[in-house]
Amino acid sequence: MATSKKRRIGFVIAACLLAIFFAVSFTLSLHDLVLDKTISLDRGWQATFRGKTFPLESMETYRHQFLDVKRGDSLILTRRLPNNLTHYSAVWMRIYSSAFDVFVGDNKIFTMDRKKIRSDKLVGSGCHRIELPADWMGKVLTLKLYAAQKSSFDILPKVSLHPNELFGSPFREIKLTPTLCVACFMGIFGALLMVAGVGGMGFAGYFGRLIFIGFFSLVIATWSICYTKDITQISMNLEVNYLIEHATIYLSPCALELLVVGMRRGKIHGWRWIGLCAILGFSSFLFIVSTFAQFFGLAKYGDFLLPFHISVVVGIIFSFLPGVIYSEKDGLPDKIFAVGFALYCVTCLAEVAFYVVTRILFNGNVERYPIIPIGVLLFLLSLVFSYAVYLQKSVADRAEKYILTSIAYRDSLTGLYNRAKCEIIFDALNAAPSDFAIVSIDLDGLKKVNDTYGHQQGDELIKAFADVLHRSFAGYGTSIRMGGDEFVVIVRQEHLNDIGKCLRKVAELQKSESEKLPSPIKFSMGMAVQSEVRSNADAVYREADHRMYAEKRKTKKSSG
Repeated sequence: MATSKKRRIGFVIAACLLAIFFAVSFTLSLHDLVLDKTISLDRGWQATFRGKTFPLESMETYRHQFLDVKRGDSLILTRRLPNNLTHYSAVWMRIYSSAFDVFVGDNKIFTMDRKKIRSDKLVGSGCHRIELPADWMGKVLTLKLYAAQKSSFDILPKVSLHPNELFGSPFREIKLTPTLCVACFMGIFGALLMVAGVGGMGFAGYFGRLIFIGFFSLVIATWSICYTKDITQISMNLEVNYLIEHATIYLSPCALELLVVGMRRGKIHGWRWIGLCAILGFSSFLFIVSTFAQFFGLAKYGDFLLPFHISVVVGIIFSFLPGVIYSEKDGLPDKIFAVGFALYCVTCLAEVAFYVVTRILFNGNVERYPIIPIGVLLFLLSLVFSYAVYLQKSVADRAEKYILTSIAYRDSLTGLYNRAKCEIIFDALNAAPSDFAIVSIDLDGLKKVNDTYGHQQGDELIKAFADVLHRSFAGYGTSIRMGGDEFVVIVRQEHLNDIGKCLRKVAELQKSESEKLPSPIKFSMGMAVQSEVRSNADAVYREADHRMYAEKRKTKKSSG
C-alpha cells in the first residue's frame, strides 16, 4: 500500500512539473507576442506577371491566378511603405519555394538563391528578415520572386514590418513560438529516452523499446520545427531545411510503425501481423524511393505527398481493425498505448484533411501551427505511462519468479540450497573443465535428540548446524542440505586452498553453538577432490560420501 501511494505521488509530481513547463512556455510566448509590435503589409500590393499588372486585395486571401508557372518565372510584387513611422526598420517575410530580390526604391537591398534557380538546384521555403535603409519611409518596396517549382506562386509571401529593437541578428528573429516549445520538449525528451534505452539494454532487452520511442519523438520534433519554418531562426540554408522537413515527415511513419511492430509482436498473428509488417515495409520503401529520387534529381520530395498521405490514411484505418492495435485480452500497458495511439491518429487525420482542404480551397495559403505535435506529445505521454506500467509489471513478475525459484531450490527449514539445486550445480561442474571439491557431512546423534527431546529440538539442532556450515564456508563454498541429517559443501577450484581455514572455523563455531543446545553438535565428514577421482561430480560425491561413512564407523568403533 505504501509503494502504491509513493507511485501515485510520483505521477502527480511529474504531471505538475510538465504543467509548469507548458505554463512557463505559454507565458513566454504571450510575452513575446505582446512585445512583437508588428505592422502587417498584407494589403495594397500590385502584382506583375508576364507583363500583366493587377492589384491584390490581400496577400493572405489571394486565390490562384498564375497558370502554367515554370521554373525561373518571375512575379513582381510592389507597394509603398508607410511614411509616418520612425522606429520600424526591418521587414520580415515568409517565402514559399522561391528565390527573390528585395528593392527599396531603385536600390536592391537583399537577394536570395538566384544562383540556385539558374543552376536548377533545390530552393526551399523559409522566413527572412531584411534590414531597411535609413531613408526607407515612403518609398516603394519591391519583391521580385523567381519560381523554383510550378506551385511556387500558389502561396504569396507574408510580409510585415518590425521594430528594430526586437532583433538581435541581421537575418533572423528569435521567437519562442508554441510549436518551438513543444518541439524542443519532444526533442530533449526523445534524446533522453534514446540514451536511457541504449544504457538500459545492458540490463534488460525490453529497454530497447525506449530507443524507438525516443527516435520517433526526435523525428517529429525536427519536422515540426522545419514545417513551421522555426528552423530559419538558426539556419538560413533553405535547401537543407526543405530536405530535413520532407525527410523527417516521410521517416516518421517508419519510426512509429517500427515501434508498433515491436510492441505487437507475438500478440497478433495471421493477416493482422502480415498487414502490419506490410505497412511498415511500404512506408520504408516510400522513404527510400523518395530520398533516392530527390538526391539523384529524378523527382522532388513534394511529388510523393499524395502516395504518402494515402499510405498514412490506409495505415491508420488498418490499425483500427479489431485486434491489430487493441484487443480485450491485452493488459493495461497495451490498453494505455492504444488510447495514446488513437489520439495521435486523430491528429494525423485532421492534419491531412486540413492540408487537402486548404490546398483545394485556399491553395494552402493559411497561416497556422500544425496539430500533429500535440497528438505526438499526448502519444508520448501515454507511451511513457504505458512503459512505466509495463516495467512495474515486469519487475513484479521477475520478483515473483525469483521468489518461486528461491522456494523451489531452498530448504524450508535451514534456508540452505536443497537437493534439486545440488543437481543443477553438479551439471554445471561437469560442463566446466576446472577442479572442485565436495565435502559430504552427516550430522551425528539426530535420532537420539529426536527421541529424547522431541522433533522440535531435533529441528533446532539441524538449523544450528546449518548456520555453522553456512557461516564457515560463506564466500568460499556452497552449503547444501541434501535431506534429513545429510549435508554437502561444494568448493570450486579458486578456493580449494581455503578449505582447511573453513573447517577450522566450523570447529570453533561448533563449540560455541553447542553450548546453546541441550545436546552438542557432532558430525562426520568426508571430502573428495575431482582431480583425485578424475570423474564427474556424482562420482566425486560418492567418494566423499564413502569417506564420510568410513570416518563415522571409525568414530563409533573408538567410542564403543
